[in-house]
Amino acid sequence: MNKDSYKMPWRLLAVAVFLNFCTWAILFSIPPMEALISRDLLVSHFQTGLLFSAPIVMIALSAIPAGVLADRVGIKKVIGIGAIIALIGASLRGITIGYPDLLIFSLIFGLGMGLTFAILPKLARSCSQPDQTILVMGILTGFGVLGGVGIGLAITVPLLYPLTNSYHGVFIFWSILLLMITILWWVMVREPPCPHAEVEPEKISFNEIKQTLKNRVL
Repeated sequence: MNKDSYKMPWRLLAVAVFLNFCTWAILFSIPPMEALISRDLLVSHFQTGLLFSAPIVMIALSAIPAGVLADRVGIKKVIGIGAIIALIGASLRGITIGYPDLLIFSLIFGLGMGLTFAILPKLARSCSQPDQTILVMGILTGFGVLGGVGIGLAITVPLLYPLTNSYHGVFIFWSILLLMITILWWVMVREPPCPHAEVEPEKISFNEIKQTLKNRVL
């Protein structure tokens, strides 16, 4: 496709931003509630800290398999499956009755989040021109990742916890939002997400090459 005629898939990128916003907000809703969870489950702050750090470890471990899977089955499927896995983990955290269950479901959430997050650079490259990739990655990380981190830290205790009256309610709130975004991803995104993003190389004739070599000689 000609570079000048290529249109950025803003709707697809918006869904990707909201998906990553939601997963990072879910992850960073844990630190503000550590004291509340520790008091309710009668566990140490180290144990509640694992609820935050364990998913991060899963994100790191799933990065390489996510890239391999994306090359084999496609970007849409890997991100969509990751969103479903993250949704399962996040939803089950809302009905846990003990610390072991909460930790296991946090690991499941981290696995799914890793599959979605690790594919962001590949998604940005496949849905943008080479000179636009940095802009797309800035949007995905700035609004999606950093926005989710900031909102998760900012509104969990002052707003969401009083509204839901429990940390389970906070998890359920974010799970509902993640469910809606996951549905949007599967409905709105194609496979491959941006099949026409590649720029056609400029065709150079033999006469042009000959003239260029002649000018260099002169």
